[in-house]
Amino acid sequence: MNIKNLQTKYKNMRLSEKPLPTDNGELALYSHPFYIYIPKAAISDDEAVLLKLLFEPAPVTFSDKAANNWYTRLFSPTRQQNDEIPNGSYRFTQIQLQADTLSASLKKEWKAALYSFFSSHAVFLPISPDYHIVIEKMEDSLLGEEELEAVASTLENDFYAKTYFFSGLFYQSGPEIQRLFAEEQKLFLEYPFTHAVQTVSSASLRVISKNLADTSIFQEIARFLKKEPDNIKLIERLFHNQGNISLSAKDLFLHRNTIQYRIDKFYEQTNLSLRKMDDLLFVYLCSLDQVE
Repeated sequence: MNIKNLQTKYKNMRLSEKPLPTDNGELALYSHPFYIYIPKAAISDDEAVLLKLLFEPAPVTFSDKAANNWYTRLFSPTRQQNDEIPNGSYRFTQIQLQADTLSASLKKEWKAALYSFFSSHAVFLPISPDYHIVIEKMEDSLLGEEELEAVASTLENDFYAKTYFFSGLFYQSGPEIQRLFAEEQKLFLEYPFTHAVQTVSSASLRVISKNLADTSIFQEIARFLKKEPDNIKLIERLFHNQGNISLSAKDLFLHRNTIQYRIDKFYEQTNLSLRKMDDLLFVYLCSLDQVE
């Protein structure tokens, strides 16, 4: 049974690409990327059993009070008052598992392994078996970008499945935190996963790139890069090494003089200097769609 058939059969069904607040009056299910909410009054007992076999459950309540408070704060339009969430600065780490072949029991093992890397003071929201949110106070935050990359590598080696992270910014626990998280969630879930760890900065560059994609200049440079795939690798390394030629040469297993030659040749062909950060940033944005 597909989603369209469900919508035809259950007229009052709610469908969303993010979790919605609900209560015991609805059957909450999940089928990537949709959260499905069907009024229990519209479902027979036999139908409920069948639906639970066809779809994964969408968890909406948690045994931990702090998790329930955070879920309400992040996803309910009538969120609780500030005193339900302790004052402080918080970061959200979103995690997406890409492993359709993993069994339910292996996903539970993956979840336990994943959570073990975070502080015992962290709040965990298992929104679905594949999508989790970890909430940490600034003083309890342990894992930076490099550490998350190591965690992703470890989990992939152990479970033969890719885990993607989105490391958010720190925000004060005010009423605007729901809107800020929603923007981070959109950055993470609406764009293709290209790196094990994404950040607000790296994901925002993809948004800027998408907005530039309709311009003729952008399209011309993108076409040029597509013809020279080695330049895309060079640009990516130069950008991440902040223009450092020696580090980029090391990453690409090339001699420094070879990198110098390619930079000079690129300048001759485009009048864009990869030694200048403005030019390098622009060309990097043009290259993003070419590496998906």
